[in-house]
Amino acid sequence: MPAKSKEPQISSTSKESQAKLAITAARDLSAIRENRCVEMFGRSRLSENATILANRHASQQLLGSSACKAGFAVDEFEKIRARNQADLRRFAGEKRAEAIKCAAARQHALIESIDYRRKGLGVLQATPPSPFYVTLEKPFLIWATHPYLLGDTHVEPWNSWAKFKFDSGSTYGAEQFTFYYLWENPSDRYAVVNIDGYIIVNGHCQVGQDGGNFPGDRFASVALTAQLFPLEWWNQPPTSPLQQADQTQLAFSLRTQEPAGFFDPGEIDAANAFRGCDVRYSLFVLPPHGVTVIEVALTASWGTGTDGGHVFLDFDTGDFKVMSPFVLIAVLT
Repeated sequence: MPAKSKEPQISSTSKESQAKLAITAARDLSAIRENRCVEMFGRSRLSENATILANRHASQQLLGSSACKAGFAVDEFEKIRARNQADLRRFAGEKRAEAIKCAAARQHALIESIDYRRKGLGVLQATPPSPFYVTLEKPFLIWATHPYLLGDTHVEPWNSWAKFKFDSGSTYGAEQFTFYYLWENPSDRYAVVNIDGYIIVNGHCQVGQDGGNFPGDRFASVALTAQLFPLEWWNQPPTSPLQQADQTQLAFSLRTQEPAGFFDPGEIDAANAFRGCDVRYSLFVLPPHGVTVIEVALTASWGTGTDGGHVFLDFDTGDFKVMSPFVLIAVLT
């Protein structure tokens, strides 16, 4: 009887290329990504209804007319508000300049920390314990919800990063910046693994609202969330397992105060975002020789009032960036 021929083995590099083509060309994951973004920033509010907005504007015009007749110095208040906005922008600019100066030192500290962790993992892998560990040292792709927002990207073992910067005044929105990794279960048996992904943010954020003479829906808020999503690539289109709490971690948030009421001078707040997050999926099950594509993502979600607000995120200037240094897989079985 002739010997049974073996199926040709596909290299890991070839599988990464196939996965990259699937993500960038076929866009099989677009529906998954859009659903996640909707979950992040929610649906529109009743206050955004066109009829409600028209009622509010009509009441503001009536109040404005009454204030002028009563002798309130509206023009003088507008000068104060403009001066306040100029001062706030200057202070926010000073804080951003300070953050840019500090970014290089922070980046050096990050590299030292990653190198320390790398040496420790090397010791573990040299004397395999139970479980044993696998490190995915670099992503095969860096992508974004809207790719035009990506600045420079860099792929290197233990030092992969992306840059982005944008300014938005929309009432709500979300952008996701994703690092894609791939791992294949090398065993002829089912494998149960824990997956840890790492996101490090080093940048600057500003939120603001311009104020106004009358009460209104004026605010601005932004949140940066680290996330990890293992995809069951053996299913096509790929599927996701049930979500776990440790998959998501808030890295940073910033929000203006609620308006004081009448004659609001406006507000701008600024802060430097510098933090590392460990996001995990536990007890992920792969079939024999099953392939998983792992998304390690940073989602920037924001909201502003219908009467004014804006957000500004800078992860592009100088040493500002978002890093995903590696993914750690603990093989339990």
